[in-house]
Parts: sequence; structure tokens; C-alpha cells
Amino acid sequence: MKIGNKNHIAFEIKDENLSEDLWDLNFYLGGKLISNEAVYIPTYLSILGKFSNQLLRKQFENLECESLSSNQRFNKLMKERDYNENQFFKHLLQIDETIDQYMIFVFQIGSETTFIWNCWDKHNCNSEHELKQIYSVKFLTEELLSTINQLIEKINKHLANKS
Repeated sequence: MKIGNKNHIAFEIKDENLSEDLWDLNFYLGGKLISNEAVYIPTYLSILGKFSNQLLRKQFENLECESLSSNQRFNKLMKERDYNENQFFKHLLQIDETIDQYMIFVFQIGSETTFIWNCWDKHNCNSEHELKQIYSVKFLTEELLSTINQLIEKINKHLANKS
């Protein structure tokens, strides 16, 4: 079952999962596979809820970066990570350890959200990514929230049926 638009953001739940709480889940950004590993559902649900709340509160806005290109935003945060961890971590997407080989940053400007990322780990980049190449995708925050909420709903239905 696929939730979302693969060319923007999508999650694909494989029909046969490892266990009740450990699901094989594919995660896509901008038409590229980011992760196809198992996730621990109770933790993932909590993190998705937190991410959704951050989007609603527009915590990923940054006036300093509005006029910068995707590459400039990415490079600015990478340079600042040692000096101003607040900016680095403010924009860093941390949904689980299955995306650790990627630096994925989230920015909100008006009604749009932009994801900017690269793969830094040459041993764990999937075939859809070139090492240290910067990628980006921009789409409506409303679409992102809808996709996250659909996934949360699917997980909650699963957990309710399990009880």
C-alpha cells in the first residue's frame, strides 16, 4: 500500500511485514528511494506525530534562508553545524535510524515545504543517489501533512486491531 505522491513524498507499506510492531516501509522523496528498511511502528508513530506538529507550528521556517537556492541552504547548514547547532538541528529531519546515511533538511516558506538532502555514506547510498549530490523537492505543506496523517491513521488502525 502506497501513501502519498512518490514524486513528492510517499511511504510504501509492504503487504507482508516482519512482525506486528516491525514493518517493512519504503520512504520516498522527490521520486527517489530514501529507505527500504524495517521501522519499529510504536516509535515511528510518535516521531510522525511530532513532525506533523512541527510543520503545523511552522518550526522549519528560516528567514535567513528564504532567498537562498537549495544548494546554498544545504551548504549553509552544513557549515553551521559545528558553530550553530540550533540551526542545523532545527532543519534536520530525524524520523528514524533508517535514514542515517542521508542529511535531509526541511524548510517551510509560506505554504510550501522543501526537502533538501544528500547521501554522505558511500557504503549505504542506494542506487538512486550519487554520493554527496544535493537533491531537493518542493511541494505544498498541506500535501505533506495529508500524507503524514494518512500514514498515522493507517498505523493507528493497525494498533487498534491488534488490541
